[in-house]
Amino acid sequence: MYFTLHVLTKMLVSVVGAAYSVDFKYVWYRLSEEVGTLAQQDRRGRRGTQQGRRRNRSRFMRRRKECIFCREKVTYIDYKQTGVLRSFLTDRGKIRPRRQTGNCAKHQRQLSVAIKRARHLALLPFVVDPTRAR
Repeated sequence: MYFTLHVLTKMLVSVVGAAYSVDFKYVWYRLSEEVGTLAQQDRRGRRGTQQGRRRNRSRFMRRRKECIFCREKVTYIDYKQTGVLRSFLTDRGKIRPRRQTGNCAKHQRQLSVAIKRARHLALLPFVVDPTRAR
């Protein structure tokens, strides 16, 4: 178990040096707390350290999705292009979030306004009923 005697000796020296002025319950509480955190670190394999985090991050690094509209240099998202807008809706008719679509903030705002306009003009559904067939 990864535990340094340095911490124990420091606490014991402070207890002996101060004689009766130190509360022994507090010292035992601190010792048990220290042992508990070190035992947790040992169980986790010391993954909580900076080095462990850095190592795990590189393994699960995903390529960042890029905005489709920025890539195609679109200046205005038209509400009449229902085919394009449908790809940004879920099967229930909700607008997909940025983290799923990969859009930038600017184009996600324009996209949501375009979808809302198309809904208002009945070009897109507000809600899709899963029991009804298309």
